[in-house]
Amino acid sequence: MSADPLLFSYPITESHSAGGHVPVPDGPWSAPVAAVTQTVNLVVVSAYAAAQAAVKLNPSVVFLYTGNALNDIHIPGFTILGMSKRASAYWLEDAAEAHSSAK
Repeated sequence: MSADPLLFSYPITESHSAGGHVPVPDGPWSAPVAAVTQTVNLVVVSAYAAAQAAVKLNPSVVFLYTGNALNDIHIPGFTILGMSKRASAYWLEDAAEAHSSAK
């Protein structure tokens, strides 16, 4: 069975929205490492993997990442989610810059 040529003629839009809040009421060092790992995998690694797969299918893919202000502001008690959002924002900015430089 051959692939439909129209399937690859339109931009693919990949949307990713994930979050995992683990409260850290006793300060940023009170979160279990397993909770940090789980949240980073959910928020950062899964979004990166989805974007990577989409770009391999179509280099002109549009990737939408929804979020909140935690990549720009600090809110006490949101240590794990905030660091995950900032990590995602970093690779998204890097990817956007690389994409715009390639044009």
